[in-house]
Amino acid sequence: MQYLFQAKIRQMKKNQLYALTLLFAIISFGLSSCSKEKSFSSGGSGGTGGTGGGGGTGGSSSYFMKFKINGVQKEFNANTFAVFSSIDIVGTTIYTASIQGTFSTSSSTTNLMGININDITPIVANKDYSDATVGQTIQGALLYFDATGEQYSTLLVPTDVNLKIRITELTSTVVAGTFSGKMQAMTGTTVLNVTEGSFRIKR
Repeated sequence: MQYLFQAKIRQMKKNQLYALTLLFAIISFGLSSCSKEKSFSSGGSGGTGGTGGGGGTGGSSSYFMKFKINGVQKEFNANTFAVFSSIDIVGTTIYTASIQGTFSTSSSTTNLMGININDITPIVANKDYSDATVGQTIQGALLYFDATGEQYSTLLVPTDVNLKIRITELTSTVVAGTFSGKMQAMTGTTVLNVTEGSFRIKR
């Protein structure tokens, strides 16, 4: 019985990882396309948009995603977004939040950090979300693409994920919070430790 339960959890994680990868790739691609269209349509002042896209620090400096990977500081200020929705899974309503930041507007498969929260009750501030099983899904997950495009996720870590996601501010326009946990590579067994994660994202 325990083996069957663990197999089900592994399959749930695999399914959720696939869905997360697809979700963040699609939205990042859409945001990247919008950014490019904006820079082309702005004529003579398009250079400003180009600077933001190349450096990954364009847009409003008030929106960010900061964290450390194995002690090395990262800051992603491009393609920052937070999307809240709900879906029905086998008759159960799952409330979801997808939060993302990238280093550059020009890529959706490198230097990307994504946070996913799922719950059987509406997502709220000042509640800790972990990698626990809720309904037919996993409550929380991190998804990361490094500079080479290698994919990492908390969903790939077999034990001791130590995932903690906490929303500290939640309004109709802004979502802010903190996150930490361990992520494992899609290929191989490399584990990254995410610490001091924080974000303030336009909703």
